[in-house]
Amino acid sequence: MAMAATSDLVSDHGFRTDLCLEVFPSECDAENTGILAPIARRRRFANWQMASSALLLVAAVVAVIVATMTTSQSAMKDDVLDDPLAAPRALTGADGNPFRGQVFYVNPSYKASLSKSIGDAEGTVQKTLQDMMDVPSAYWLDSRGKIKGTETDSMEGIMADAAKKSPPELVTFIVYDLPNRDCHAKASNGELCCTYKADGRCDYADPGDGTCAAGLKQYMQEYIDQIAEVLKSYGGTVPVVLVIEPDSLPNLSTNAGDPRCGNAATKSAYKKGVSYAVQSLAAADPKAAIYLDAGHGGWLGWPNNMADYVQTIKSLDVADHLRGFASNVAGYQPLGSICPTYDYCLNGAHPEHACCADPCGLLSKWDPAQNELNYALHLRKAMSEGIPGFEPHMIIDTGRNGVADMRADCANWCNIRGAGVGLVPTTATAKEDLLDAYYWLKTPGESDGCTEMLPDGSKCPRFDADCGSPDSLGSKSGEPRAPEAGQWFDYQIKQLAQNARMQPEKAASSDHASTMMSKAVPVLVRKVEVNPFKGQVFYVNPSYKASLSKSIGDAEGTVQKTLQDMMDVPSAYWLDSRGKIKGTETDSMEGIMADAAKKSPPELVTFIVYDLPNRDCHAKASNGELCCTYKADGRCDYADPGDGTCAAGLKQYMQEYIDQIAEVLKSYGGTVPVVLVIEPDSLPNLSTNAGDPRCGNAATKSAYKKGVSYAVQSLAAADPKAAIYLDAGHGGWLGWPNNMADYVQTIKSLDVADHLRGFASNVAGYQPLGSICPTYDYCLNGAHPEHACCADPCGLLSKWDPAQNELNYALHLRKAMSEGIPGFEPHMIIDTGRNGVADMRADCANWCNIRGAGVGLVPTTATAKEDLLDAYYWLKTPGESDGCTEMLPDGSKCPRFDADCGSPDSLGSKSGEPRAPEAGQWFDYQIKQLAQNARMH
Repeated sequence: MAMAATSDLVSDHGFRTDLCLEVFPSECDAENTGILAPIARRRRFANWQMASSALLLVAAVVAVIVATMTTSQSAMKDDVLDDPLAAPRALTGADGNPFRGQVFYVNPSYKASLSKSIGDAEGTVQKTLQDMMDVPSAYWLDSRGKIKGTETDSMEGIMADAAKKSPPELVTFIVYDLPNRDCHAKASNGELCCTYKADGRCDYADPGDGTCAAGLKQYMQEYIDQIAEVLKSYGGTVPVVLVIEPDSLPNLSTNAGDPRCGNAATKSAYKKGVSYAVQSLAAADPKAAIYLDAGHGGWLGWPNNMADYVQTIKSLDVADHLRGFASNVAGYQPLGSICPTYDYCLNGAHPEHACCADPCGLLSKWDPAQNELNYALHLRKAMSEGIPGFEPHMIIDTGRNGVADMRADCANWCNIRGAGVGLVPTTATAKEDLLDAYYWLKTPGESDGCTEMLPDGSKCPRFDADCGSPDSLGSKSGEPRAPEAGQWFDYQIKQLAQNARMQPEKAASSDHASTMMSKAVPVLVRKVEVNPFKGQVFYVNPSYKASLSKSIGDAEGTVQKTLQDMMDVPSAYWLDSRGKIKGTETDSMEGIMADAAKKSPPELVTFIVYDLPNRDCHAKASNGELCCTYKADGRCDYADPGDGTCAAGLKQYMQEYIDQIAEVLKSYGGTVPVVLVIEPDSLPNLSTNAGDPRCGNAATKSAYKKGVSYAVQSLAAADPKAAIYLDAGHGGWLGWPNNMADYVQTIKSLDVADHLRGFASNVAGYQPLGSICPTYDYCLNGAHPEHACCADPCGLLSKWDPAQNELNYALHLRKAMSEGIPGFEPHMIIDTGRNGVADMRADCANWCNIRGAGVGLVPTTATAKEDLLDAYYWLKTPGESDGCTEMLPDGSKCPRFDADCGSPDSLGSKSGEPRAPEAGQWFDYQIKQLAQNARMH
């Protein structure tokens, strides 16, 4: 039969009518109505009796069978919706992590709920609740009424709000409204049913004709199709994560003996409903990342339970549409530590290893998934063996698992006493090729279920006996009663805040000796192995906003609008003097770290370390405060090599500058994510300007090499999590093979590669970003002139420089470094703060306050080659002058005037243009030009 065109199978509203018609051809257009009822969700722990020796034997046999099974998937599709149009679109591979590089959306409605509890909270509880105000969490679509709307208590309203952000922020939704929902509990029974009782609630005991046809029709048309319509309306422009139907499929694997779960209607509803949801939502937004709920390690961790669950997933034939699975959704299972391999702790093995800690006593019952990290490890293995080619990724709900051992019985799941919120959402997981994120999937503060009597004294219609367990809040005398599932539980949120474990334990700081240059800094090898920018919120400095505000006031039109847009763009902060390190305001490193630490989660800050003795030896505009030899006026005497060691200058640099930065870093113990760019222009000057006596004399060379080596080792020791990049000039400086080779040897001689993430290029530069070429030297000898990557506004290719743009420079520098320093595969960041225009200079050797320049791409990890380029970032602060004109704006003579700042390309060199202030000072005329010519996206 010929395949129907996609348009033939999509209704005017974008509904997946093909899937509905396939199952219910005679009923797809009939109308059905359901009865709305309060809903929420819960979690069922596995039956502890599964540890009997007989069942263990069965488990072992089943596990072997699953591992060797060759039955084809096509033989298992009897109950599955087969959709030939939903092409496989699984997100796979480390670079497919949908959370990485995104800003996570924080729902204003959650903030409003927290605000209710903050008002009468006190002390650390109040402070923790305030910190939680900016922590993202998922939004539960647990009724049809939560889909459409204009406010942020609806999916549609949330999508609209997230779309307004720049860039649009990632939203996470829990899809949760199956017919006969949560069959093994009462607390979170839903609004859609296979068969309704007289009071409008579900009759779980009545299987009807075993198809749940009417309930599924409601679910498909009134729920899933409405979600799909919202997704399609945004065309993938808002990043979306979907977690599908918590508790549903796990219940089929373990609770088939409960007639509420095991009857034919419920099984049909769950399997056909989940299959329809996955395929329809994948078709509606092919960019959306979809995770199925997978219970937790105390539920599906046993081999027989896991084998059954694998077969359930296989039978649905939806693996090609999944990113993976979500575990511990609304649960309290401990995160734990991940073990080196499978079944590592069984039979009492390795009791001393942290990964074998077992607060729930699961190992003695032969469950190797006694924490959620080990569960993820084992589930990936089982799925990849049971479904060839399927390598799922995991997300773990850490919303309420900050305390590991608070329950007398880990089978209890409802409003647990002594629980605490866990790690805030992050992609910095224990095993990043397996675990995409830790995330607050259950909204902390929303009740799991009601006590028998509600807070208003009435009887709870959905009371579940498990919510009266000895571990449940409300079961002890003097404790307040719990409201219905999904409603705000003030007493619980304050307890969760009181016991919060929102950040990893601080790493122990290693001692850092204030040594002189003759002594080695004791530091362990610690290369940052993952992109430090991914998954982080970038810090925006209030002091930069204040500078922009000065220029916005009298700006007009598009210039004013662009400047306003720039107010929320992050940029690096330059530590270009000792006075910028300590302090309480955000014009100091210490103040910035304190401000960033208050965010939830703490935001990533980028600092430029820039205060070497004899700094910027080949220019005057940015000469620094520390010298090898001082003149009578206090400035540097670059021509005097002294004894050739720069001993006094290096001592100042080490003790008064680097050690002070290290002290600030150590005080935060790695809790604030930090990127450090080390000493722009220094080492590149040694490679190309040794003929200039200011750079080539022994004192300057000693200052640069020993100073940079000390800075890298000391700062790596102070914060082992900090990502360190050395400055590498740009492609119009070090792109030529001989220059690059010299630079590689300089880096090799420092013996610091093991402490580096990589290099930063175009820092404070104007070199074009360009397009990346398929391979090395691609454009030389006039080859491929039509290819975009060979565009050459600076005419470098004709001079045999293959790095005519910064993307090609990064490509060639990685190759040169990896060949020159075995085992070193550096990553790059590129300064895009002012390279939005490619061809504005008459001479690309000019670098000072360039006329016609524009700001470039805003900071992002969405780079042209993500395995090479960690980020584009505004490293030079747009609006700060490169250097002064000969006469300053106040009419006085500039003491640091550099002739290059009087070049024909430099602002202030033309009649009628304003004079430029000293380097680093705010240049109003320049920032307005940069805004006028902006290419930010």
